[in-house]
Amino acid sequence: MRVSHVLVGALALVVATGCRKKPVFLKATASSATVAAYKYSPYAAPEPSEIVTIAIESTPSTTVTLTGVSTFEGKTSLDTLTDAKGKGKLELPFQDVRGALQLEAMRSDRGKVQRATLADLPIAREPGIHALRGSFDVVPGTCTGHVTAGTLTATGCPKGTRITLATASASADSAPLTLSVDLSDRLVALPAALDTEKPLRIPLPLSVALPGQKPFTATFEASGFEQQVRDRFASVKSGPVSLGPRDARGSRHGAALIEGRGWHLSGDAVVAREIDLVAFRAAAGTRTSSCGTYTQRTTGKTQTLSLTLTDTAATLYDRRSGRVLGRRTFRATGRCGDTAGAAAGGFSGTVMNSEIDKWIAGFLR
Repeated sequence: MRVSHVLVGALALVVATGCRKKPVFLKATASSATVAAYKYSPYAAPEPSEIVTIAIESTPSTTVTLTGVSTFEGKTSLDTLTDAKGKGKLELPFQDVRGALQLEAMRSDRGKVQRATLADLPIAREPGIHALRGSFDVVPGTCTGHVTAGTLTATGCPKGTRITLATASASADSAPLTLSVDLSDRLVALPAALDTEKPLRIPLPLSVALPGQKPFTATFEASGFEQQVRDRFASVKSGPVSLGPRDARGSRHGAALIEGRGWHLSGDAVVAREIDLVAFRAAAGTRTSSCGTYTQRTTGKTQTLSLTLTDTAATLYDRRSGRVLGRRTFRATGRCGDTAGAAAGGFSGTVMNSEIDKWIAGFLR
């Protein structure tokens, strides 16, 4: 019995000692580095990005929460659990940082919550140009800017800062600094199929020389050209459209079908300069007929629904001459549904682009 008593006492001592946990403490450092390819969202293509790494040291098995962020998923905080040695790490794109970063370590001990906090955690960023998605900023300093369709605007740059984008250069003698680059010859080499899911990008050399310092250089991927390309071809309504000395000649490879801000490629053109024809589609009136009375399955209510068909008028131009090659009205087709379903406002029918493609194909060669 005596031996058993000693063993029980020893175990009790271990448990009691284990419950006397040290107060929670928290240390952290934050730094950033540029990675060659980072996928910001499930729908985005990998691209160069600045990633912030936060190295955490705290009490073992403690939850540490980071605030001052806003992620693609809509999160405004990130959590991690320190390991047995009290180490932890958090990573996030710099573009997710919103103001000052704050960390809080929290642990429950005997029903009491212990906390330790770090406010205004600074990020050690690499000196140079940090560019992402049409914007850039320069470290060190407050010089920031953005580029849209070949026009650069910069603010917060010290007087005497010189910025060069491709062949254009300007000094920050007034705020904001603005310069434009003629990208006509590059626009005609862009993909003929404008894809809104993957914005058109043109790599441009960017140089920023702060006063009294060697210039920082980077390759900046300018974007925002979709509307510029669309407007360039849509101007055929006013006359011939030339794409400069690199304009393709010869056979008709493809046609651009434009409706409002929409863009549909017909034919086998690969780059923009191979688009020889430009077509426009617009609504050409509607035809409405009754589909009869339907009963909602869930409510039992009856309602009379109709079928609305929207016809389309198409006009085809030769891009180089501005001459109208043809006009045609396409009649929409459609039918009344079997059930009311989600068609609370009735049923509809339009003209598919594929129908217009067949007509355009007769003009391609």
